[in-house]
Amino acid sequence: MDVATVPGAGAAGGLGAGLMSFCGGKLTPGFDLVAEAMRLGQHLTGADLVITGEGQLDGSSAGGKVPVGVGRYAQRYGVPCVALAGSVGSAPTKVANTTGVSALQALHQGGINAVFSITPGPVSLQMSMDQAAVFIATTTEQIVRLVTVPSRAPARAKL
Repeated sequence: MDVATVPGAGAAGGLGAGLMSFCGGKLTPGFDLVAEAMRLGQHLTGADLVITGEGQLDGSSAGGKVPVGVGRYAQRYGVPCVALAGSVGSAPTKVANTTGVSALQALHQGGINAVFSITPGPVSLQMSMDQAAVFIATTTEQIVRLVTVPSRAPARAKL
């Protein structure tokens, strides 16, 4: 069996390629396997919002990182998905089916409705890691405040 052109059988999939070649194995995307095992679909049923995260979200995230997997599942269930990240890259992506679009556009195409950096401004990587829990809690609180605002805006004053 020639596994050179099988998606997922590359560097990180080397063991999988060997098992395909010599044992008749089948490659399954890791996220789908984990999502099924943890019954993600059941947890999304009736949910109002999904919040996911990653250390850094950028153009490569659209190529298979967990937040985009979560975003795709959320999209299937009609649940808005927000992603938090320590940093958000803006370079165009080179991921198949999204080439030439910005990193944020690729994430949006992947089912993530909005992306937020958790840091309050330029901070060192060390501070970002040391204060991650505080930064995540603060950003999450702001998102929840936004989505729980009553649907009717206050009446505008007439001029």
